[in-house]
Amino acid sequence: MRAALWVFAGKLGNQVITLGIVMILARLLTPQDFGVVAASQVILTLSQVVVRFGIGAYLIQAEALTPRIVGTAQTLMLTVALLISVILFSFAGPIGDAINVPELVQIMPILLASFMLSAAINPSASLLSRDMDFKFLAQTEISSQAIGYGGVAVALAALGFGFWALILGTLAQTLMRAVLVFWRMPVWPNHSMTMSEIKPMLRFGGGVFLAQLMSNTAQRVDNLVITSVMGPAALGFYGRAYSLMEISNKLIGSVFRETLFSGFSKKRREGQGHGRDSMFLMAHAFAAFLILPIMALMWLLAEEIVWVILGPKWDAAVPVLEILALGMYFRLGYKVSGTFILSEGAVYSLALRNLAYAVLVAAGALIGSRWGLPGVAWGVFGALVIHFVSMTTTALNFSGSQWRAYGKTASPFLIAGNLAWALAYGVQKGLDEMPTLSALAAAATFAAVYSAGLFITRRHHAVQVVAIRIAKSQWPNRTIRQVE
Repeated sequence: MRAALWVFAGKLGNQVITLGIVMILARLLTPQDFGVVAASQVILTLSQVVVRFGIGAYLIQAEALTPRIVGTAQTLMLTVALLISVILFSFAGPIGDAINVPELVQIMPILLASFMLSAAINPSASLLSRDMDFKFLAQTEISSQAIGYGGVAVALAALGFGFWALILGTLAQTLMRAVLVFWRMPVWPNHSMTMSEIKPMLRFGGGVFLAQLMSNTAQRVDNLVITSVMGPAALGFYGRAYSLMEISNKLIGSVFRETLFSGFSKKRREGQGHGRDSMFLMAHAFAAFLILPIMALMWLLAEEIVWVILGPKWDAAVPVLEILALGMYFRLGYKVSGTFILSEGAVYSLALRNLAYAVLVAAGALIGSRWGLPGVAWGVFGALVIHFVSMTTTALNFSGSQWRAYGKTASPFLIAGNLAWALAYGVQKGLDEMPTLSALAAAATFAAVYSAGLFITRRHHAVQVVAIRIAKSQWPNRTIRQVE
């Protein structure tokens, strides 16, 4: 639980800082600037998955590690990163033309510098996760985001650097994080590698690589569709709406992904595989408890959120945010299920489902583009729901549980959340002529009804477990019992 709290603290601090930075940059830069960077980073993100090749996950899960194995992982990662960098640099022009971003030729050298730095510290960061040193990782993430990215990007944007402010800010953030992580956990490459050292990494890492590649493709392919069909400016609106939706989802999803994977892998190394079904179901219950209020309030207050955070020139992002907010429960749910599948070592099963998801997102975004950005968002939402069902069904099979047990565990949160949502919407519509009052009243109504619903169902096992976990995190030295 302490590890989870440190991950949560790091992600929360990072997202709060990011939100503040976005509020400033959205008023200094244009949707075109954000669109150019978002399209360019699609290529970089997919390349990072290729270069990691699941090596970081292997270092976390492996039963035994030696300095020689760790050095081999570093050598392999740097070699592949250098090869990919040469390829991307050589084809920057054609790639830029294909995604409708000619500026990619100028941006690519800076992107590749960030890319190589990320590859160089991946083994170090993975070893810190293996050792559950999440406190240091949290501190590093917050400081690099605030000083490295925020300080540089905001200063350059104020000086009129346009999209270069975002590119150079990312480089500064990556450099600062690399220095801190390497100082904490230095990993040096070997001068030679043997197949006996590489094979275990490739065997496990190959499946992780395919799963991550397909997952990242699914998360980025809608961006490629938009920039190719509608241009970078449209992607700027869509990307900002997606980022607002993803702030809370990324925060909570990262906590579950990092702590659950490290925790399950540690139990597997120690031979403690019992209680997997209960742990999996409670992870989903806790996810529902956290995400449903955020999801409902983001949908109810989408217009106010966009106006306050981004400003009046971003009105086109409002309908996109409303649609994307509807998928937050399913998005977090499939991440929880995917983490469990990965911890079971079923990497190729995970990769196959992520491939299907990528195809569904591409098809949904392409078909939906006929109706503009809202159409793309609805297409992505449909793909998301299908993927959630597929991933959770697979995870339930691995855990030995069933959908009936899932529904029973999550039902208090789903019933309370949806009832509160409906009543809050009614209050909001009743006060529609007074926007500020209607927003405050809707938020207060949801909070009151959701809290009352969970209080009424306080004897439900899942509600009690969630309440006890929260109480123990606040008062770790007290004895807290379930209600009989």
